[in-house]
Amino acid sequence: MKRKLCLLFILLGWLVLSCSRTVSYEHKFQYHTWKRFDTLSFPIDGLKSDKARHVKIRLSYQQSFPTSDLPIIATLVSPSGEERTIEKRIWLKTLDGQPKGNYINDRFVLEQILWYEIYFREKGTYRLLIESLHPKFEVSGILSLQVEIGKGALPLPKPQPGNFH
Repeated sequence: MKRKLCLLFILLGWLVLSCSRTVSYEHKFQYHTWKRFDTLSFPIDGLKSDKARHVKIRLSYQQSFPTSDLPIIATLVSPSGEERTIEKRIWLKTLDGQPKGNYINDRFVLEQILWYEIYFREKGTYRLLIESLHPKFEVSGILSLQVEIGKGALPLPKPQPGNFH
């Protein structure tokens, strides 16, 4: 009886952890450089659900990043081929040139929401494609880009003057 009870608790713990997991992928840039036509591709598996999710990216960059912004285009491709595309300008520095984000281990880390609410209703592998739209062919100072897919929709930010999200 004691063994069955212990097994039940382990099974319940595993079930709770697996249902509330956040899916995360990371790409580390060789020589801390993102080339203009290097499209990052993240295969996303096992998310079929009728529940909302949100997608955010986390950029790790050096203070020496050459410009104040990083324009990107992100495309989410479903297993059936449907595409959702968003162009985003990520402001890495403030108007007075100071880096944005948290300073952690000799780098700045900045999070940006790509989709506040999105559904993964099809069974199969989705692909998230992210491409730099920076005007320079090579942009240095980018250490890594992490994609995080979390459970639940996030509220949209309220528009404010100077709110560059």
